[in-house]
Amino acid sequence: MESFHQLNPQIKLLYVEDDPATRETITSIISRRFPSLSIRSAENGQAGLDSFQECRADLILTDINMPIMDGIEMACKIKALAPSVAIIAATAFSDTHYLMDAIKVGITRYVLKPVNFGLLFEAIDGCISRIVMERQLKEQDGSIRKLSRAIEQSPSMVMITDTAGAIEYVNSRFSTITGYLPEEVIGQNLREVMTRASPLDTFEQIWSTITGGSEWRGEILNRKKDGELYCEELSISPLACEDGEMTHFVAVMEDISRSKKLEQGLHYSEEQFRTLCEVAPIGIFRTDREGNIIYLNPHGEKIPGLAAPKATVKGSLSGVHPDDRERHTAAWLEAVATGELSPLEHRLLTPEGETTWVRAMASSIKGTDGQIAGFVGTMENVTELLQARQEMLKTQKLESLGVLAGGIAHDFNNILTGVIGNISLAQFELHDPEKLAKRLEHAERSAVRAKDLTRQLLTFARGGEPVRKIVKVPDLLREAVKSTLRGSNVKCEFEFANDLWPLEVDEGQLAQVIQNLALNALQAMPEGGTITLGATNVLSQQGSRFVTISLADTGGGIPDYQLAKIFDPYFTTKQSGSGLGLATCYSIIRKHGGKIRATSSLGAGSCFKISLPAAFQSCEAKPSSPLAAVSDVLVMDDDEEVRKVTKSILEQFGYTVECAENGEEAIERYRQRKGEGKTFSAVILDLTVPGGIGGKETIKKLLEIDPDVKAIVSSGYSNDPVMADYRGYGFRAVLKKPYLPGEIRNVLQELQMS
Repeated sequence: MESFHQLNPQIKLLYVEDDPATRETITSIISRRFPSLSIRSAENGQAGLDSFQECRADLILTDINMPIMDGIEMACKIKALAPSVAIIAATAFSDTHYLMDAIKVGITRYVLKPVNFGLLFEAIDGCISRIVMERQLKEQDGSIRKLSRAIEQSPSMVMITDTAGAIEYVNSRFSTITGYLPEEVIGQNLREVMTRASPLDTFEQIWSTITGGSEWRGEILNRKKDGELYCEELSISPLACEDGEMTHFVAVMEDISRSKKLEQGLHYSEEQFRTLCEVAPIGIFRTDREGNIIYLNPHGEKIPGLAAPKATVKGSLSGVHPDDRERHTAAWLEAVATGELSPLEHRLLTPEGETTWVRAMASSIKGTDGQIAGFVGTMENVTELLQARQEMLKTQKLESLGVLAGGIAHDFNNILTGVIGNISLAQFELHDPEKLAKRLEHAERSAVRAKDLTRQLLTFARGGEPVRKIVKVPDLLREAVKSTLRGSNVKCEFEFANDLWPLEVDEGQLAQVIQNLALNALQAMPEGGTITLGATNVLSQQGSRFVTISLADTGGGIPDYQLAKIFDPYFTTKQSGSGLGLATCYSIIRKHGGKIRATSSLGAGSCFKISLPAAFQSCEAKPSSPLAAVSDVLVMDDDEEVRKVTKSILEQFGYTVECAENGEEAIERYRQRKGEGKTFSAVILDLTVPGGIGGKETIKKLLEIDPDVKAIVSSGYSNDPVMADYRGYGFRAVLKKPYLPGEIRNVLQELQMS
């Protein structure tokens, strides 16, 4: 079938649209679809009216809501100049008010935005068909066959009546739509056809208009042969001969039921969405592709710091807290790439400087080109929720601290009972040196228990940074487990791989882990059993080297519901347990960059596996060398009792000792000794001196005086990084408080060997 735009290239279309991008895009699309149309465009109603007066366009496609002059006013003025001109309205407004205004001024078709090009092409095709047909009827100089074919093949229904309204002709489209054959309606009066479903008043208005020599355009309700109602867009005009006398009436009709239903459905959907957004108890927003908010529902506008149109989701970031902007921008860039915004929590700043926490999530909206055109999402004020969460965490921490404090008080009170009791009894046994020595030995043993408890507390808390050195794994593991199992009815089997890689660890802390695990295994097998202690080399897929240590027992096992809690501080299932052992193990291994995990089967025993990074250095034995004499030692400590005790211990070993209360005094004594041409063989520096210069600052000054100074750092704060990396700060050795006389002697001997 030949389309009318191919038959008549003289039809002129005027397109009026205030948005430049839309105007350019739709003009291009119409040009490709209807290449024979002569298309002009204008940016508003006034410009459109001026352009029409210049070119006398046959068909006008116009927006309604425009500056200077809207589409309704322009259409009204153009109709006054040319009543028969065809006008199609393309707009985003679907309100009844606009529809009624459009009908009143004689707008031919009404197409909603975003434009359905199928409906738009159908409307333009219909208008072009009507224009061509009317032009041919008026001119009456075309071929009757050509005109008949054009009418018969028209996508619109066509009806011709005489001046009395008697139907003389209907095309095949009429029969297809209504179901009536030509012979069933030819001869009937126009009144009968048009009043099947519409009131008589409507027909009388139509009849009055056309008999008066004017065209009538509008919509009526009609009924098909099968009884189905349909909406009909009707254009009926008088046909006059050369002398101006009316001879016929020509009606062009279109079934617009489908588009009406679509319009109604769209309007209903929009109303549903609008109502949902208006009453939703959560912020709902819509953005463009750049993330700028173009719609925000009432609840969203109540969120402090978020109010359209100033606020943006990504665009200007003016409302986003400065500390969250980088993370916020990255999340939206990922959303543009993936089409989804994962739940994102961030802060907004109000103009008053107050902070609001919000949680946003969104999904993309794609345009006709398949590309992301924007996002629709939700935003929720979660400030109170986060505050409640923080309060709950505080409560949980306080509960944990209460348990921890109770456990510490219990353990220390037991230890202090042993210390105070034995010292008190020693005062009554001064006459018996043997009994006195035993009492003091028992008191010392209790004090060592206090030292171990303090070390465990620091280790599983934030303190206890490991003081590392290269160690051989088998020797350390054997010694640690043997010291724990000595005198028990539990035997230990060793399964060590050949050529185990060495570890760079805190020897004492790793021994403590193995001792704690071995002690737990021992207590899990009161009737005796076997511990299997093994170690193997492991090479990860990334090429990293690890040593895996495993300790398995043949005890009763751990229930599943307890297995997840065994590393929590002060969690214990044993009546005599402290609940710190496994918590300490976990903290030590974590500080060494390793992992510890447990598996267990009831009735079959438990197995603990430790994975630690292997050292790259080899563990070579140092050649023995004669000990250099250490005679003069300088001790700096702010605690007078510590100075006295340390001085007495060193003097028992034959050293000459000088003491300093703070760093300033120690520096002055060292400088004075250096000025005499002498030096101290060793300097023991307390790391922390309240209100004075501590060991960290003192060693810097001593190194300036004597680059070869042999300094030992000493502290009860084992979490200080200086204790873990003492060589990096210029010290030669480290001495942890509290210390026993033998520990001081060993450190000094190692210092001599170095």
